[in-house]
Amino acid sequence: IIGQYGELVSGRDITLEGQNGDIHVTDDIKAKRNINTTILEQGSLYFDTDIDVTGDVNLQTTRGDINIGHNVTSDKSIKMETGTGDINIGNKVTAADSVLFNTVHGDISIDNTVTAQEGNIQAHAGQGDITIGDNGPTEDTVTAHKNISLVTDDGKIYIYGKTSTKEEDIYLSVANKHFAEGEDGRLIIFDHNGVIDSARSVELQGTNGDIHVTDEIKAALNLDVKTTSQGNIYFDRAVDSAGNVSAETDTGNITASRVNAAGNVSLAAKRGDINFASAQAKNDVTIQIGTGNSNLLQALVRYRKQSAVHWQTV
Repeated sequence: IIGQYGELVSGRDITLEGQNGDIHVTDDIKAKRNINTTILEQGSLYFDTDIDVTGDVNLQTTRGDINIGHNVTSDKSIKMETGTGDINIGNKVTAADSVLFNTVHGDISIDNTVTAQEGNIQAHAGQGDITIGDNGPTEDTVTAHKNISLVTDDGKIYIYGKTSTKEEDIYLSVANKHFAEGEDGRLIIFDHNGVIDSARSVELQGTNGDIHVTDEIKAALNLDVKTTSQGNIYFDRAVDSAGNVSAETDTGNITASRVNAAGNVSLAAKRGDINFASAQAKNDVTIQIGTGNSNLLQALVRYRKQSAVHWQTV
C-alpha cells in the first residue's frame, strides 16, 4: 500500500509485482518510460487517481480486478489483462499508439472515453460485458486511428456516445448461450446518441441476441450486420454507406427508418419480418423473406436505369 499522498514519480520505469495480495496506490503515478505491474495467483490492482507515462502501460492480474480511479495516459501503448477479474476505468483512456483490454472471466468498463491516436483499440471479454462512455452524439467516445475491435464470447456490449475510426474498420461481435426476450436479449447496444462513423467498413455480429443502434451509422465502405441463431436488428435512425449495406437474421426481425447505399442494399430475414420506411441504392435493393412479412414503405433505386428491386423467398 502506497498510502495517503503516495505519489510515484520515476525518471525511468516503474515496476510493481505481487503474489497473493493487492497492490494499492492512492495518488498519481508518473514515469518517464514504462509502468509494468503484475500480480500472480490472487490479488487486485488499485490506482486511485491517474497513471501518466511516456512509455507503455502494462497491467496484469491472474485472479483479481484492475481498478483505475481516473485517467490512464500513455505516449505509447496501453495493455490491461485479467484472468478472472474486471477492468474498471473511472474516466479516460488515451494512448498515442494502441489500446488493448482482455479478460477471460470479467467485465470491461470505461466510464468516459477510449482513444488510440495512431493505432488500434481492441477489447475482448471471454465471459463478461464491455461498457464504454456516458456521452452525447458529438463526443468521441471510442476513437481509433486504425481499427476498433470489441468482442465478447458470452456477454453484452454497451456504448454510450460516438464510435469512430480515422482510417480503418469497426468490428463488434457478441454471443450468448441462450436468447432472452426484450431488453435482456439485446447484445450490442449503441445507446442514447450512439453514432457509428467508420472510415472504412462496419461489421456487427450477434449470436442469440439483438443488435440495437439508436443513432446514425455512417460507413465509408460497407456495412454488414448479422444475427445468428436468434436475434433482431434495430436501426433507430438513418443508415448511410458509400458501399453496400447488408442486414441478415436467422430468426429475428429487421427494423429501421431509412437506409442509403452507394452500392447495393440487401435485407434478409429467414424467420422474421422486415420493416423499413425507405431503402435507397445506386445499384440494387434485394429483400429476402422466409416465413415472415415485409413492410417496406418505399424502395427507391436511383442513378442507374438498369437497377432494380428484387423480392425473394429464402
